Amino acid sequence: MKLCFAIIIALVICLVGCIGPDELPKYEWHEEFEFNGSDYGNVSGWAGELGGSPATFVSHPELVEEDKSANYSVSSPDEERAFSLISDYYDEGGLQLARTALDGLKQKYPKGHYIVVRGILDAPDMFPLFAGGLGYTDVGILVHEYVHVCGVFGGANKTWNDYFFCFGDYGVLVRRNSPWFPKSELFSHIAEPTPFDETYLKPTPGSPDPDVMNILDELNAYSFSMETTLMCGTPDSPSTTLYLSDRVSLIRTMYHLQLYFSVARTEHPETWGEMVSHKGFACFVAGLWNRADRLAQNTSGLAIFSSPETRAAEAVTYAPENLAIMHDFFSESGCTATGLRSLSEPGVEVMLLDEDAAT
Repeated sequence: MKLCFAIIIALVICLVGCIGPDELPKYEWHEEFEFNGSDYGNVSGWAGELGGSPATFVSHPELVEEDKSANYSVSSPDEERAFSLISDYYDEGGLQLARTALDGLKQKYPKGHYIVVRGILDAPDMFPLFAGGLGYTDVGILVHEYVHVCGVFGGANKTWNDYFFCFGDYGVLVRRNSPWFPKSELFSHIAEPTPFDETYLKPTPGSPDPDVMNILDELNAYSFSMETTLMCGTPDSPSTTLYLSDRVSLIRTMYHLQLYFSVARTEHPETWGEMVSHKGFACFVAGLWNRADRLAQNTSGLAIFSSPETRAAEAVTYAPENLAIMHDFFSESGCTATGLRSLSEPGVEVMLLDEDAAT
């Protein structure tokens, strides 16, 4: 489902502020729903488990690195304003489910809750598109997609070539003089593309054709997806691929980044030179890559994420030749820093989101 939302995010975000409550249907809440043809079970039970009981959903907070200097507190007025903004899109049952799910998110994954509430305040029209009309609130999708929204709205004094990335209560603005070659060039280099590759890399006439910054944006968003799943919990006996897809998507996005660097070095040496000489960009990539790699490695032993698709993705991403391109990129750039909040290299700016919003 995240794939469906991600492929339209670049197109739908331009509608923010242009769609009014009267132009979207009110979503009705249903106790049961189907996902990929499988009965997922009682949604109110899922939301209740998210809100506190560990009996059915098992969380793994020890696998998520905690940022002790972060402040993810959201004021009560902001929370209530967020719910007021989305109330026009839901009936009473749907709105109550959203409140229950977000309360659970606040309890179990404050960073994700902060991102979602801030995102609703920036773009409430997006909430029903991200939450879906089936009557359940998938907090993983909400966090993932509102990370993208935060990138669009955040970052003071951005230019067309700059890119802003959100990481909770702060973000990183990466400045560039010009864009690099489009990521769609990678598709022809994959002998047997997966559906994920087709979604994110296959050229689509008339659609935006972004560069490596979009791959990094997805890598960040899928890292948030994994963190949400680990913090909020996974079902003991899953009947769908909802959670499994998080790890597959994260690892495959890591490969997209490896492939972009490989193609840059062999076919676009000028771009490769620009990227390795932009130390701020390189150190930013190092922080983002290390976070994703930790999540992938930390979850390798969890049965919930085990499948032939996952093992196939791992075999490619962790192949020696693909790991080598990342080593070469970091080595040539001379970057040794891996912290994102503490980045101080030229060409990148770390901004607290609340301060950025006030500018």
